[in-house]
Amino acid sequence: MFTQWDDHEVYNNWWPGEPMTRAELVSKKYVEKNGLLLAARSSRAFHEYMPMRETQLEPGRVYRKISYGPLLDVFMLDMRSYRGPNGEDKDTSYGPNSYFLGAKQLAWLKQELLNSRATWKVIAADMPISLLVVYDTVRNWGVEAVAQGDDGAPLGRELEIANLLSFIKHAGVRNTVWLTADVHYTAAHYYDPNKRRSRTSNRFWEFVSGPLHAGTFGPNQLDKTFGPQLVYVKGAQQGAGPEPAAKRRHAVLRPRRHRWRQRADDGYAQGRRRPRVVGQDAGPPIRLAGGSRYLCFRPSGRPNRVLEPPAGA
Repeated sequence: MFTQWDDHEVYNNWWPGEPMTRAELVSKKYVEKNGLLLAARSSRAFHEYMPMRETQLEPGRVYRKISYGPLLDVFMLDMRSYRGPNGEDKDTSYGPNSYFLGAKQLAWLKQELLNSRATWKVIAADMPISLLVVYDTVRNWGVEAVAQGDDGAPLGRELEIANLLSFIKHAGVRNTVWLTADVHYTAAHYYDPNKRRSRTSNRFWEFVSGPLHAGTFGPNQLDKTFGPQLVYVKGAQQGAGPEPAAKRRHAVLRPRRHRWRQRADDGYAQGRRRPRVVGQDAGPPIRLAGGSRYLCFRPSGRPNRVLEPPAGA
């Protein structure tokens, strides 16, 4: 199991240097009023409970790369420790107020992606790319994640993500898949450069899934700045049990240079077999550690049919 730093290590929707005057925090009656001190204590507890290899350049750093031979590199990011303040996030130029990864982590990620020779580059981020997450829920104000919900050209934190996506395209980095979290439901987003405001990136998928042991909510508003298309969404009703195994399906993703499709199969046993080739330029299916597990979600529709990305993909 690989872990990431989250706001709840400190308190809900925490950002570095935040004064603890938000109505939500006041109502919870924290004894310690110094957010930086809480963050320091939380960081110590986090690293004691989930030890990880440290770098002498920055003790306590959470972002890192985990390699699985020639097939897979996983880039674990930290979207909490280096961000600017949560707010309206409408800056038109990139600077400290619009930091999300921060300049240093962004430069590290670009270099590691460029150096990677793995077939698949999985970017594991603790916040979603295009889902609107409200910062101050009492006032219904401010932005907690990247998107601010205006569907227009990149602003604020979106400038940093736009810069990263542009780099991935122009550096020729292929087969990136994003795994993101924070919201309490599951979704699959397909990003099409023909649908976004700034056509500076390749097609890619983002798979969103929230915590294992918390209630569900959502789905959240989807900001169209980067051209996401909602392919799948699932948020269980409160108190509902797990979906029966007979209804579970796997979607097998194939690395491609141009077009790619999915094959859905009923059940885990059938999902593990090698699927037939579909579409043009089909490559091998994604296989994770051990060579027998697929990156998967549960798409809707009839079993045993070929699912195609949205029109224009």
